[in-house]
Amino acid sequence: MPKSTQGSIKTKKAALEAAAWMNQKPYPLPVFRKGEVVEIYRGAGWSKATVVSSTAKGCSVKIWQNDQLTNIYDARCIRPASNG
Repeated sequence: MPKSTQGSIKTKKAALEAAAWMNQKPYPLPVFRKGEVVEIYRGAGWSKATVVSSTAKGCSVKIWQNDQLTNIYDARCIRPASNG
């Protein structure tokens, strides 16, 4: 539970970043380069994938975990891969 100091609530930086990420507009998508490594949100968390094709309307990616091809149409569900 967040700690309170004099009536204000302190939240963790990660929680604020996640909220800001999901608060962005879902359209248009950022355009990624073919072969670029990205992370996609799949309900159970973020998975790494490789971009097959990308436009402002949609992005096709190949998921590393099971070599599945999928299309993304919401900018909140795709992001550049983290280095860590």
